[in-house]
Amino acid sequence: MFFPQQPFFIMASKNYLRYDMHIYGINYFYHTDYDNISKIAVPDGCTDLVFACNEKHPYAELHGTVLAPKIALDDKNTTYFGVSFETNFNYNFSEYISIPDLTNSGVPANILFNDDDILKRICETNDFIDQIRYFLTYYIPIYQNASEKDCKKNIVEYSVGKIIETSGSITEKEIALDTGYSERYLNKLFNEKMGINPKTFSKMIRFQSAIQNISRDYTLTLTDLAFKLGYYDQAHFIHDFKAFSGMTPKKYLKMVQTEELEKKIKLLKKAQN
Repeated sequence: MFFPQQPFFIMASKNYLRYDMHIYGINYFYHTDYDNISKIAVPDGCTDLVFACNEKHPYAELHGTVLAPKIALDDKNTTYFGVSFETNFNYNFSEYISIPDLTNSGVPANILFNDDDILKRICETNDFIDQIRYFLTYYIPIYQNASEKDCKKNIVEYSVGKIIETSGSITEKEIALDTGYSERYLNKLFNEKMGINPKTFSKMIRFQSAIQNISRDYTLTLTDLAFKLGYYDQAHFIHDFKAFSGMTPKKYLKMVQTEELEKKIKLLKKAQN
């Protein structure tokens, strides 16, 4: 199962909680607070809804994937409740949402929720389970009412699934042959629905696969990892990894070993009803 990560959010967190969902188009929920240090978002191909629970100025924003390392969640004295949507995020929640407009950017969340009550309820409590419950109360009816008849969306969802299934190693030509649509048309659909083309999305998935492999096995050599992910050579792998993380795989591996990344995640196994 593909599971996108934001490793620098976890490393910078004082207390990082996560609840895996994998239903209603949601990857997972997270709850975290930070000291006053920079947090870097990396490309993951996903859309996030973030509630900034600041006592003086609470707000919520919907963010698309970044295209390169970018500072995020940088408010001081703020606890964040976040929702990471799956890469095949339902694009029909609102007539006002344009996924291409979200790429490398964000918009106020009231395009999804025309009700300040959800922001108030989520930010008034520091209980992660209650925040999840409040969010789902508002979100599920919106999700269920979203159109499921968009043929173009189905083509993109199928192609996204193939890219994830192959850890980003499938080519645009292979996707075109598999779907029966031209590369040009697929590029048009991806840009229309996701704000990025299939090649860029595939690179993001390979990058995410790389950081997951590194987190699971510190002994894996970079040469073996590059081969496993389908790169032609190690230099190509290093170039892409640095473009998305701001550092070489070797430096990232050393950082993950030092920080013991996986041990910093407090994973909730089950949300109570």
